[in-house]
Amino acid sequence: MSPQGKTCATLTVSFLGTAAEAAVYSYIGIALYSLIATWWSFAFISSQILIIVAGRCIAVFFVFYAGRLCCRKKTINFNELCFITYAGQIRGAIAFALVLKIPIAGEPGCVINPTTGNNSCVSEENYEVLVSTTLILVVVTTLLFGTFMGQVGKRLVPPTEEQAEEYNKQVRSTSVIIAQELSRRGASMVNESHYDLIQHPNEEQQPDSDEEDDPNEPASWAKSRLYRWFSLWDEQTLRPFFIRKYSKAKMIFEDEY
Repeated sequence: MSPQGKTCATLTVSFLGTAAEAAVYSYIGIALYSLIATWWSFAFISSQILIIVAGRCIAVFFVFYAGRLCCRKKTINFNELCFITYAGQIRGAIAFALVLKIPIAGEPGCVINPTTGNNSCVSEENYEVLVSTTLILVVVTTLLFGTFMGQVGKRLVPPTEEQAEEYNKQVRSTSVIIAQELSRRGASMVNESHYDLIQHPNEEQQPDSDEEDDPNEPASWAKSRLYRWFSLWDEQTLRPFFIRKYSKAKMIFEDEY
């Protein structure tokens, strides 16, 4: 695949993934708003959170140390196990999608066993409790555990010296490329300004009398104080808030390459 094809494929897949994630969480947000007037059980929500935390801890540590009985070599240390346990607490859209497929009693999807006469359907009240509980678990675990994922990872699994050196090397190489690009742009601007200064008077374009600025013409939006203020506020406040690890030099580098 050509370099242009690799770049295009990477951007396309990244865009599709981001769009799909945005669509899923948008649907979850709309569902949360629509379920406000349904049945809720805060005791059931609290018990489910405790079950999730305890179940994940038991599953990770028990499975790992039970497997250690068969192999003597230790491949994962305790801090890494703690981080795996922490990361596994997050419930995602799959849990919410599965709970929506639970059949409701009295609806066409509810199938009765002809032998026993029983069915696996739930009442409408219990269904609403299950859906609202799962939705709250998805939102709470995503916000609670997902927000501090980076900080917990740095404390429990700090980078090794080799990883830190490799990261610093990559940052230095990227910084050099960005500096070269900025210097090139600055040099081109200087060269253009010098060319304008030494341009022969006969080659200068004289403004036509018909194109003179009309004093009655409204001021340009791009030259207004409001535009300049918003551009500065967008660069210093909005972009660093909405873009993770925002850097103007990095944005210039990505736009160029």
